[in-house]
Amino acid sequence: MDDLQFEGFPDDREPKAKKKKKKKKGVNVPVILITLIALTAIAASVVLVMHLMRVSEERDALARELAVEHYSAEEMQQAVTEARERAGEEGRESVLTYFEDQMSSGARGPVDTLRSLRPDTIILYYRNRYIFQPVDETLVRNNYTEDSFTIDEETGRLEYTGDDPDVRTHFGIDVSAFQGEIDWAQVAADGVEFVFLRAGFRGWGTQGSYNTDQYFEQNITGAYEAGLRVGVYWVTHAISEQEAREECDYFLELIEPYREMITLPVVWDLEQPEGADNRIWDVPAAELTDYALLFCERMKLEGFTPMIYANLTSMVTMLEPARIQDYPLWYAWYSVPLYYPYTFQIWQYGTDGNIAGIRGEVDVNLMVTEELW
Repeated sequence: MDDLQFEGFPDDREPKAKKKKKKKKGVNVPVILITLIALTAIAASVVLVMHLMRVSEERDALARELAVEHYSAEEMQQAVTEARERAGEEGRESVLTYFEDQMSSGARGPVDTLRSLRPDTIILYYRNRYIFQPVDETLVRNNYTEDSFTIDEETGRLEYTGDDPDVRTHFGIDVSAFQGEIDWAQVAADGVEFVFLRAGFRGWGTQGSYNTDQYFEQNITGAYEAGLRVGVYWVTHAISEQEAREECDYFLELIEPYREMITLPVVWDLEQPEGADNRIWDVPAAELTDYALLFCERMKLEGFTPMIYANLTSMVTMLEPARIQDYPLWYAWYSVPLYYPYTFQIWQYGTDGNIAGIRGEVDVNLMVTEELW
């Protein structure tokens, strides 16, 4: 019965294994390539990991070496604020110390100390207030330094001691009836090369009367005969265009007979007496500048060389320098060193000169150009 097989029922005995045919041995190229690629990738990964580990270690070491600190935005702003406060405190202390040193030593007063700290600003103390006017870079500057001028100890006269070989100077004075009788021969022998004479003036009170200097005719004749170069000036207090024109007419009438004796400029002299009766206190600078230009243009038309006389107060508060810079300037400043940034032709450097032939003190001047000579 065991050998019988029925159709449709499988043989439950294990079938005999089939014998495989033996193949010839050879090289399997695809398998080798895949293996090599895999090994290369593994090696590259290992190298990359090692490199990243080394970079990380170096970064950490550098951070530790430099003790790098990281700040938040708030911490950084706080640090900046504290630094500014420290700098401000140190700066204030430095300025205060400088002020104390300058004033306690007598080297400078408060205004001069301020000026030394702000060379780009004209500083003026006037009528109980400080005025700060930026230097106008469009105007022509002078090249003088603190060492450009000194007072000679023996003569008491100003000398140019700068290093510009083109600067030529001439010593002179200006006088009026206040000097009284003058011996012009002695004046010339004392080294005076030129003089400016007051021809007349307008009174500065409410009436504004016209006046001729009582010594004008005597002075211009005597100075000319003594060989001095002569200029003349008019003291203005015009408060309207009409008055400015009238002043020109009056002045020209005074000087016309002496035209040939006048070899230096004719001058518009702006004075500002301290007093309640000063009629030009409230005249705007623009209007006063108009009157100065009217004078200069009229004098030029009449064949004279015009000039403007002014001090620091006038130039800062009463005139507009940019509008009058084409005309020569006679600048009044009574101490050394000079304090004025722009060009000028004559420096009135004192009111206490002692000149042979003149009783009492007199204004002294230094011309610093050959253009007017």
